[in-house]
Amino acid sequence: MSYSFVPAAVNSLSKFGTSIYVKYTRSNVNQIVVKEFNFKYIWLVCPDRELVFVKNNQPLFHPMGENFDEHIDLNVFNDDVCNELDLDIYMINYNAYGPTSKSSPRARRVGRNPNAKQPHILADSGGFQLFSGVKSYIDPLDVIAWYNDNVDWGMVLDVPPIRNGRPNFGKRSALIQRKNIELMLANKKPSVELVNILQGSTYDQRMEFLKVVDHPEIDRLAFAAYRDLTVSDTASILQILGAKRKFKHYHILGVYNLLKMAPIIKIANLKGAPFMTSDASTPIQSGVNKIYHHQQTVFEPAKRIIIGNKENIPNVHSYLPCSCPICAAVKYVAILGVLDSQIITNLLSAHNIFEVKRFTNMMNELAQELDDK
Repeated sequence: MSYSFVPAAVNSLSKFGTSIYVKYTRSNVNQIVVKEFNFKYIWLVCPDRELVFVKNNQPLFHPMGENFDEHIDLNVFNDDVCNELDLDIYMINYNAYGPTSKSSPRARRVGRNPNAKQPHILADSGGFQLFSGVKSYIDPLDVIAWYNDNVDWGMVLDVPPIRNGRPNFGKRSALIQRKNIELMLANKKPSVELVNILQGSTYDQRMEFLKVVDHPEIDRLAFAAYRDLTVSDTASILQILGAKRKFKHYHILGVYNLLKMAPIIKIANLKGAPFMTSDASTPIQSGVNKIYHHQQTVFEPAKRIIIGNKENIPNVHSYLPCSCPICAAVKYVAILGVLDSQIITNLLSAHNIFEVKRFTNMMNELAQELDDK
């Protein structure tokens, strides 16, 4: 099989909603000029194009009487957007919506469309919010009802063990998770697949945990507590992959460091290996911090572009190095320094997601070439 990176927290790109209208022109302007700036949108005139950045997902901008050449939507709940960004899977969190949220995408209310290319939607149940104290209680029936309308694959509702010295808490955590699994399996649609979650600090603890929570109807397994992905963590994953119980899909929760993912990507591309994924919200967090990631090839060091200051005069001679849909439309580095802060965050987040996917795809290809040799 292979490895696929799963961007998490993508609901923020839809919640704040940004889209770009592009009109290609031949202008005498040799600078970036603000044509209109209001709470609805920002309209810029550049040497070879006009760009309108719509600031939210409400229909507040209608280019009536204007001929625009392109419209770029950053709403990842739009399947066409996912195809443009090369997203085959993305992750959302039940806790970000809740059982009665009107903002839920409802993307799977009638199931998948067999005649369309659609990404797979993976969901987190919110168990980590229980662990961290953000939530005091989550009903597994509410979670599975939400899954039935919104996702393809959903994490079972877990109660992560707390290292507080309480006796047998790991075993009790596993028993609670097992009860949640039974409830969720009994109430899910046939189109929804559950992902079991493996807890523990050592290989032996994890295998004992698996004995309790394993269920023959669940063929996907997620590894928790591997955020740092140390050498010993990687060795533990290899042990679990070699265990008698096999799954068709293994997912590592919350890992972004691409250097640490390199051995996992290699393992996923071995002949007969299962499908492997990992998720992280880091591309979006980088966008919030106004960081633009770019790495041309796997053999070159990664680069970061310093996003300009609004006090600087926009420079029309510095171009974005990436060819993703966002960068191809925006083109000028300076634009990322003069827009509304939320628009900049959304543009950078979408670009960073594309960049990570592009990089991991190159790593997959390299791993396959090495395997062939």
